[in-house]
Amino acid sequence: MSLPALPVFPKLDNTLGSYFIGTYIGLIFYGITIQQAFRYYRLYPSDSKFLKSLVIVVLIFETFHTVLCIHVCYFSAMLKFTQPLALFTTPGSRSLQTLPLSAGLVVVTAHAFYVRRAYLLGARWRWLLAVAVVLIVAELGFSAAASAKAYMLVTIEDFSKAIWLIATACGMTAFADLFLCSMFIDALHRSRTGFRKTDTLINTLILYAVGTGLLNSILILLAFIFSVVYPKNEIYAGVDMAGAKLYSNMLLVALNSRKTLYESRPSGASTSAAESSWPFGFTSIPTSVLDGSRGSAKGSGGSGLELRDLRGQNTQASTTMHTNASAADVKAPVPGMPMTYLDGSRDYHFEDDGESPMSVKTEAAV
Repeated sequence: MSLPALPVFPKLDNTLGSYFIGTYIGLIFYGITIQQAFRYYRLYPSDSKFLKSLVIVVLIFETFHTVLCIHVCYFSAMLKFTQPLALFTTPGSRSLQTLPLSAGLVVVTAHAFYVRRAYLLGARWRWLLAVAVVLIVAELGFSAAASAKAYMLVTIEDFSKAIWLIATACGMTAFADLFLCSMFIDALHRSRTGFRKTDTLINTLILYAVGTGLLNSILILLAFIFSVVYPKNEIYAGVDMAGAKLYSNMLLVALNSRKTLYESRPSGASTSAAESSWPFGFTSIPTSVLDGSRGSAKGSGGSGLELRDLRGQNTQASTTMHTNASAADVKAPVPGMPMTYLDGSRDYHFEDDGESPMSVKTEAAV
């Protein structure tokens, strides 16, 4: 008498294993994000309310996404430990069904910072920015649709029929990254002044922009590839779990690197106004201007040019720098383009008064 055939259990390495690996890597990124957020609030207490609120929102969405990832692993490995077939014959946990939407919220919130920064670059790039914004909003829409579809499924296997929603969301995110990164690189390239040390630092910033954008794009492209090539397993989900964490991490790295890159600028760099207006927050003028608000510079008679921080009327600190650069050097890197800083909240417009030598004065508001 033959024994009854044992049931064939599905492979767990490309389902449950993918959840665990994605969650483990995501937890590492989440820990780095928390540390970076703590460092941000200590280093930049005077940042705008927009940036502080943005960081808080990112942390809330990141924490929510992390809780969902942990619950997916707990539900799959603990609650269904004796029912491995349930991973494929049931709709799955609510946390798994909500993951696409939570990941989309994290990515869109992180993109909000880059969109605002790109908007302040000027009208030259507005059409490209509009395309990026459409892609970002569409990405959130497809992520929400993927979660809604997951709630309506009878089994997880049925979701393979709707995997195109995830693939489309990942593809749109990758293209949005490409557009934003291209704008920043072009703006930096056009900001070259002809000063060797200035251009060297601009080259460093270009490499920085490419590096941070590349890290985000690699994981999101991997999620796109796996969702298209292997739609019937969950490898793409593990990659997406880690990829969403990287967006918030890179946002905080960008915010926290402002002061570090300013302090590590080439020694002996010229203090001409042509070099005192770095795009994206790196400048030769004192850090008080970096942490300030909007300012403007106008001709001051025969005494040269004066740059003032216009945040408030009361001031506690004043710094004056003198340079033999001609007043003709005092202009935006791109005609008509405001000087835009890394946190997206500063732009300085300069007017030529035809005088030389020049004096640049900065006052830090209380």
